Amino acid sequence: MADMKVGAYICKGCGIGERLNTAQLATIAQKEGKAQVVREHEFLCNSQGVEMIRNDIANEGVNRAVQGGTAASLRAIQVINRVSRAEA
Repeated sequence: MADMKVGAYICKGCGIGERLNTAQLATIAQKEGKAQVVREHEFLCNSQGVEMIRNDIANEGVNRAVQGGTAASLRAIQVINRVSRAEA
């Protein structure tokens, strides 16, 4: 089994970034959660957010994803997971 490489993805859209300190959440994900790749994005559910995660899977070796955001951004990660499994 390959080593686990965790990517933590924090969405700032839908008012989340206005209510929460997402930079602090990113720091916690890295330091306490031990995520090797941590990213914040304005909208994880849009095509740029999805592409960012797919790029990390393809080029950074991310094989586990943790998402902080709304249900819409979670659906985007679920689609990425299905596509990644199909490509494997």
